[in-house]
Amino acid sequence: MSTKNRFALWQGLIVIAGLLLSGISGWMLHQGEVRDARHALNLDVERRAQELNRMLASNVEPLQVIAALFDNGQPPTYTQFNKHAERILNQHQSIQAIEWIPKVSHADRVSFENEAQALFPGFQLRQRDIHGQMVKATDRSEYFPVYLITPIVGNEKAIGYDLTSNPTRLSSLTTSRETATQMASASISLVQEAGNSKGFLVFLPIYKSSVNRLIANKEVLSQGLLGFVLGVYRVDEIFYKSAMSQQTQGIALSLYDNTDGQHADLLLQQTVRSTVNQGDSVSYEVDLSPFYSRQWSLLARPTEHYINQYHTVAPLTVASLGTLLTLFTVFYLRMIYRQSLQVQKLVDDRTRELSLANQKLKQISKTDSLTGIANRRCMDSFLANEWARAKREQSALSIIMLDIDFFKQYNDNYGHQMGDECLQKVAQALAKMVGRPGDMVARYGGEEFCIIMAYNEDSANMAHKCQKAIEAINIPHQGSEASEFVTISAGYITIKPQQEMQIEDVLKAADTGLYLAKTNGRNRVEQAFIK
Repeated sequence: MSTKNRFALWQGLIVIAGLLLSGISGWMLHQGEVRDARHALNLDVERRAQELNRMLASNVEPLQVIAALFDNGQPPTYTQFNKHAERILNQHQSIQAIEWIPKVSHADRVSFENEAQALFPGFQLRQRDIHGQMVKATDRSEYFPVYLITPIVGNEKAIGYDLTSNPTRLSSLTTSRETATQMASASISLVQEAGNSKGFLVFLPIYKSSVNRLIANKEVLSQGLLGFVLGVYRVDEIFYKSAMSQQTQGIALSLYDNTDGQHADLLLQQTVRSTVNQGDSVSYEVDLSPFYSRQWSLLARPTEHYINQYHTVAPLTVASLGTLLTLFTVFYLRMIYRQSLQVQKLVDDRTRELSLANQKLKQISKTDSLTGIANRRCMDSFLANEWARAKREQSALSIIMLDIDFFKQYNDNYGHQMGDECLQKVAQALAKMVGRPGDMVARYGGEEFCIIMAYNEDSANMAHKCQKAIEAINIPHQGSEASEFVTISAGYITIKPQQEMQIEDVLKAADTGLYLAKTNGRNRVEQAFIK
């Protein structure tokens, strides 16, 4: 083969190899950008799912306040029920209504209706017919009618409605009665709301004081049942105040109930103004924590705009430069190596930048963006390590739960910007109280904080110091009933973990202490114990 032909052959091979290398480099950079977008999406959705889990749990807990009215085995008066229910509704906008559903046997139906008519003229047990109209309830062995309801305005038609006439409500009601546990129902349509929003019910069974729910069988539980405290919840309020507490910026979120494995019930769908959504290959779905027999999931689909935020001109730039370099090598063979090093350096720089960005994102995921202290995820990880160490070494571990008193009123009076500043000042003051490697202060959620102290048995002293430290800031609070300044309530517990103990039990005990401090007047500290 002549030199000319050999040169032409090498020229063709160099061009082919150069173009191929340029295309692969651009493609690799593009794939790296896609992975970054997917990783950012996953972190965002998981954070929103955690907020949704927290909001669901915090909104169901108030039903226990109503249940406490039945501790003597007798239902409260309408005035007592309405007083406590209205206070809960004012604090939790996601609760549509709170109801008392007594158990009424067929033999007691007439006397029950006559007695109820003194409070609600014209009262009778009712059900919906096939046309959706309220009619007299058919005869059954027992009934579970809506008797007390707050608010009553707008819910007058629900009074006397027999829940056993509805299959969805009956299923949850029966399971709750037989297991003596709270149960959440499948989705329901809130006809009072515009757009026919969806909601769900939570049943809390109430038993006679003589019934031991831990050892009683189904028959004893059925006979000892007084009725149910029922909460009606709005899915959209819970969703938008948790998962949507921050803007999605190009993510379409959907909330599903997957309890029925064959059919996913769409509870709520939030859309965005954008172009066509990406396909399912870029979507991300995370299961929420089991919620009173229900299994929900949060599905996120990013838009083209969201994905494009992570696209740069780097892939095209690399491909173009590679092509130009390849053409030059036809005439300047010695420049091939030099130009290849430049391209490789550019790739390495981009890879290093992406690595640094990932490390920064990981650090951000452990820090609360508003207060600058550790967030809930970081706290959970830290607590798990310290719990294992304390259990292994049989050393003391202290947990303090703190909550800003009347913070909702503070936001209402001073605005959310001042509320954010208040949270920052409280967080900074609490952070100054801990300094040992085995201590941590974290934002537990909302206006609630948590302090973890290893090898420390004097949590009471620390809790009182924190209380005084917040008072010393002298943040004015005209809406507080506890003081003219911002104060905190705290519940603390110190324990040496035993093998059978769980972290959740200690957190729940500390939270119970906090609840006791708030119940006893706020701006105080209460000790908690594991029962």
